Amino acid sequence: MGQGTRRRAGSCLGTTVAVVLFAALGYVALTAGQVWWSARADSGAEADAIVVLGAAQYDGRPSAALQGRLDHAARLYGEGQAPRIVVTGGSREGDRFTEAEAGAMYLHANGVPGEAIERETTGASTYASLAAVARYLQPEGVSSVIVVSDPFHNHRARAIAEEVGFEASASASTTSPFRGTAGLGQWARETTAVAVGRLIGYRRLEGLGVRLDALEPRFGADAVPRTASSAPRFGTAAVPHTASPAPGGSPGLAGWEPVPQSRSSAPHRHEAVA
Repeated sequence: MGQGTRRRAGSCLGTTVAVVLFAALGYVALTAGQVWWSARADSGAEADAIVVLGAAQYDGRPSAALQGRLDHAARLYGEGQAPRIVVTGGSREGDRFTEAEAGAMYLHANGVPGEAIERETTGASTYASLAAVARYLQPEGVSSVIVVSDPFHNHRARAIAEEVGFEASASASTTSPFRGTAGLGQWARETTAVAVGRLIGYRRLEGLGVRLDALEPRFGADAVPRTASSAPRFGTAAVPHTASPAPGGSPGLAGWEPVPQSRSSAPHRHEAVA
């Protein structure tokens, strides 16, 4: 091969690499813009169910991130956007409550009737939770959901819900603790997750063990100060479910009653069984 031919081949290779890099950067930039835009757009519409994605809980007490999601879901329910709320999320080693149980207790203590609350207690990631919800709701004819999470999670959460078979919309908490640098970190993580998941599928991304939910403390695990009224996440102090209501009617954890059991919250359907 002559010197001129080698030069032309090297030039073509360089041009190809430059084009590929430019296309990749453009794709990531476009994805980042879509994630940013979705975080500011509430696409929630009337649906068959509201699905609240899990976040950290402190011995049964929701973290700031989880409380914001639950308050938002309760508001949507009160406005008649859906007839039921599905709370999701499992537990970590040492926890006495799952994220779903903490969410159910909080909703019930704040006026949502027990028969309108369902719990999915096995999921450890966004995909796992939504896939589990799909397995037990879709056979009942539930085809549409509103997914509630934090703003920058909107795009991926809705995409995963659609991948598992739902007609989905997203409506984010308006009191998310992710602001400033924390918000930028979430934006970068979600951009990565969406950029990869859209190419290979979110199920395959989950199967590869790429759990982007695990790259931070469960969407706000450290967002709640550990005060006397906020037990550490791995606390072991006994808190009776059926204790008398807290003084003054305040729904403190010791005054919460367990969510009434109903046909829709039977353990064999969507709760972990020992």
